[in-house]
Amino acid sequence: MFRAPIVRVPLLLALLSMLLAVSNVSAADGDDAPGTWLEKMTRAGQWLSYSGTFVYRRNDQMVAVNILHVADERGGRQKLEALNGESHEIVRSCDGAICFLPRQKSVVINKAKGGRASDTDIGERIEELQDYYRFTLVGDDRIAGRPTQAMIIEPVDQYRFGYRIWIDKETGLLLKSDMINDAGATIEQIMFTNLEIITTPTEDMVHAVDQKTAAGARLTVGQEVIYSDEETSDKSEYWRVENVPDGFKPVDHYRHRRSVHGGQTEHMIFTDGLASVSVFIEKTGDADNLLSGFSAIGAVNAFGTTVDDYHVTVVGEVPTLTVRLIGESVRYRPGVPRQ
Repeated sequence: MFRAPIVRVPLLLALLSMLLAVSNVSAADGDDAPGTWLEKMTRAGQWLSYSGTFVYRRNDQMVAVNILHVADERGGRQKLEALNGESHEIVRSCDGAICFLPRQKSVVINKAKGGRASDTDIGERIEELQDYYRFTLVGDDRIAGRPTQAMIIEPVDQYRFGYRIWIDKETGLLLKSDMINDAGATIEQIMFTNLEIITTPTEDMVHAVDQKTAAGARLTVGQEVIYSDEETSDKSEYWRVENVPDGFKPVDHYRHRRSVHGGQTEHMIFTDGLASVSVFIEKTGDADNLLSGFSAIGAVNAFGTTVDDYHVTVVGEVPTLTVRLIGESVRYRPGVPRQ
């Protein structure tokens, strides 16, 4: 089992990454082409305000989540609240995410490393993705009582998972998404059960998705605040990945301090525009707590290995083949002094 700092709040953050992954891709093509629907979905996710409830399923776990999304000149902000199981909330914006864990009396703060993608990036992303995925419209359906357009996103190789998605015909919102493995089985799913479009968000709604307001209302004496990623002033890149699947490109590379267990970690992020993979490198600690080989939570696969006195963990919603390929190719940069 890999360590908690890598998968911080497994259920809600995992579903959030899945929800955002397929809603961050788009293009402009013919009126009835897959790219047109993807463009409509992306714009709806960025610029529509709405509230609703969706269910998230992976393995034998299922959670119902209330979502409030407010979009205005400040961008999109979300509040997600789990309705069953352990109580927790996430308030998210382009600045990052705050997760409130009442049972543990703690707040986890995760600062974002980049802003929202601009509309001008959309066409370029879909053109690149078409080298690695096939997009096919597969007919009409109905989700949460609303007419939808169904689509299959099929990988062309064994290094990534596929998707089935259902897009609301009226608004373009993503109402259902299945992540599919190479055997055609659903390994993660989100599905809205009800949806309400908000024309003008109320003041209470705006406050509910404001991170400062939310944190101030919930932080109490004795409550622990955990900064899951405290970036250090050291920007040096001590490590490199020599082998990644075609299409995966580095989008971030930095060093940060894990406040959970101390010490510095080098963190690299790779993405093909749809799937993403994180590589964590840190000095070897207690061997009993380090992942060796594979581990999985739903669609999230991890691979751990040791390089000299350092431990490498690769995590992503990609097949085990991908995390192993990347993990076994991590090398220290020659000529760089070891830290």
